[in-house]
Amino acid sequence: MPFWKKAMLVLLGTAAVFIWSVALEGQRDGLLKVYFLDVGQGDAIFIETPSGNQMLIDGGPTDMILSRLGDVMPYYDTSIDIVALTHPQDDHLTGLIPVLKKYDVEMFIHPGAVGTSASYRELERVMGGLDMKNVEAAAGMRIHLDDEVYMDIYAPYEKGRESDNLNEIMLIGKLHFRDASLILTGDAEKIDEINLASSNADLESDVLKVSHHGSKNSSTALFLERVSPQLAIISSGVNRYGHPHADAIERLRAAGAEVRRTDQEGTITLVSDGNAFLVVRQ
Repeated sequence: MPFWKKAMLVLLGTAAVFIWSVALEGQRDGLLKVYFLDVGQGDAIFIETPSGNQMLIDGGPTDMILSRLGDVMPYYDTSIDIVALTHPQDDHLTGLIPVLKKYDVEMFIHPGAVGTSASYRELERVMGGLDMKNVEAAAGMRIHLDDEVYMDIYAPYEKGRESDNLNEIMLIGKLHFRDASLILTGDAEKIDEINLASSNADLESDVLKVSHHGSKNSSTALFLERVSPQLAIISSGVNRYGHPHADAIERLRAAGAEVRRTDQEGTITLVSDGNAFLVVRQ
């Protein structure tokens, strides 16, 4: 067989494989998927709705986020609908810099706090060259991700709030899919948890993303009583802070939550049919 015919057959075969892979990826299973990505000592949460809409919350401390996204996104997918930053500290924001460079992002959501690090200044520089919606979040906002999937924002409590402690200006929200729910707390500190627990916010959730990587002062008893989680996810890695702290883990278990940790398991995947969340074994 002439060389050009062999080359043409190889090309056609490759094209067929690509087309079928795209078609199979496009088949939806009706499930909400939430990936707590293993990015070391930091946070990165990737959400995919039943219709395929995507949201990334935080990017972790390094460009490791790109390989982790490659594990859960189709190789041909070059866009993410929404990227959110819970607060401008490096273990949450640094990975968003390469994400914004690689993926087309429609909307960027943030709490309005201004960071001071070199990574934050680079993030601002990169964002300045992009054509995307820039949204400052505040309590009372609702973000619609799909027909039956949305996120209610509980904090920050007001736009334009200033503080020397960046953990006090935190994007906190609750993700809903029919009867299933998950509360995302970023690096919320004790005072934030107490304020939320003392409010009339609907905190009860199936799953809790544990505040501040399971720090000693996170996961206060009052807050856990209001949330009443069945499952608690701790995102952490090798660190010098003692995260997650034994006291926080004890309080979580005393509240009836099963505790799962990215530093022990790697990326943790949850799926929901709208009734409950289940952990998918890797």
